[in-house]
Amino acid sequence: GVGFGGPVDWRTGVVAQSFQVDGWKGFPLCEWLAGKLGHVPVVVENDAKAAAFAEAMLGAGREHRLVLYSNAGSGVGAGLVIDGELYRGRSPGELELGHVRLDFAGHTVEDRASGWSLDERIRHQVQADPAGRLAGLVTGATAGAEAQLLTVALADGDPAASEILNDTTRDYAQGLSHAVHLLHPEIIVLGGGVSLLGEPWRAAVARHLDGFLMEAFRPGPPVVLAVLGEMVVPIGAALLARRRAWSFGLRHGSDPGLQTWIHRYMAAQHRVLERVRPDAIAAVVDVLREANIAKRSIFVCGNGGNAANASHFVTDLGKNASEVAPRPFRVLSINDNVSWLTAIGNDYAYADVFVRQLTNHAQAGDVLITSSVSGNSPNVVRALEWAGANGLKTIALVGAKRGRAADLADQVVVIDDTHYGRVEDTQMQILHMLCYAFVEKAVTF
Repeated sequence: GVGFGGPVDWRTGVVAQSFQVDGWKGFPLCEWLAGKLGHVPVVVENDAKAAAFAEAMLGAGREHRLVLYSNAGSGVGAGLVIDGELYRGRSPGELELGHVRLDFAGHTVEDRASGWSLDERIRHQVQADPAGRLAGLVTGATAGAEAQLLTVALADGDPAASEILNDTTRDYAQGLSHAVHLLHPEIIVLGGGVSLLGEPWRAAVARHLDGFLMEAFRPGPPVVLAVLGEMVVPIGAALLARRRAWSFGLRHGSDPGLQTWIHRYMAAQHRVLERVRPDAIAAVVDVLREANIAKRSIFVCGNGGNAANASHFVTDLGKNASEVAPRPFRVLSINDNVSWLTAIGNDYAYADVFVRQLTNHAQAGDVLITSSVSGNSPNVVRALEWAGANGLKTIALVGAKRGRAADLADQVVVIDDTHYGRVEDTQMQILHMLCYAFVEKAVTF
């Protein structure tokens, strides 16, 4: 894996341009390296994109699904990682943050916030104030490395250093604000050599960023420093190369198509859960709490995977949650008596398997919880109709189609997907939350 300092065509590994060294434009770097290495798979990626991938997968952004990384050093670059995948635009690149214009004069983010621009600001300050603190530090220092001295001047409380930091981070934050307005990332990770200024750099960028954001987007996403250090680009390139190796079957026992499918399934499952409304879950917790206080019964039902979910939920609420409640929960899965279910289904109709049990057990003020992906299962619908007509409090967990169950229930929790596996998985996660709200004492009696 290679991280290259300039835009590249990630599909072919051909260099589009180098901003530091002439002669690279159009060079087939990937093909050349593969030939030198015995035609093993080679990945060539823009250095900022490789760093973004590393920080998103292993670094400061690893707990977030939408990570914006930006480096300020010899230039200014950026990369966006969504659900563990680098965002790809039209080749040969995307998120060239350093080339975003800040004004009609054509000044770019890189002109104002790169390492070399910071060096230039310091040199101008030294010329303007040769007796100042920065001038004393620069004397004898290596040309082109002036930015490294800013940390010392800031620690000494030098007002000129503070002004340079303020102006540079203001311009950087303005550029980042465009990315936030367009992409709305969950977190912004700052890397590159200039980020080694540390907390003063991070805090100033974060402070200025909010000032450039529309009111509805304030406060902006958290701004944090990268954590993988100088090895961030090689780490990212290695991670991307490992993925490419899978696709060439170089990892024993690994099916690259399966690996990709699993990753995408997990990402999709995460997105489904994120779309569930917390206030809808909290409302159901309140109903369960009130049922416990009033000594009411709670009935739970569903079909197929949701029948298994109902049994699991009853176990957790009846056993684990009851241990911390004022009294045990009176909770029953009306899926679990096989002889009764089959007798009703055989002698009457399968649509009656739940409602005929409710007529034996349920009373006004009790609670019925149903879960269905379609929301239209006839036995679930009939149970909700009877429960509503007889004074029970009704709750429906449904998929994106909502169905008749959503129209009948007093409380509805919608899982915004139609994929049966993801909806049933999310319904079980919600049922777990209903139990653990009591177990972990998120709610009190």
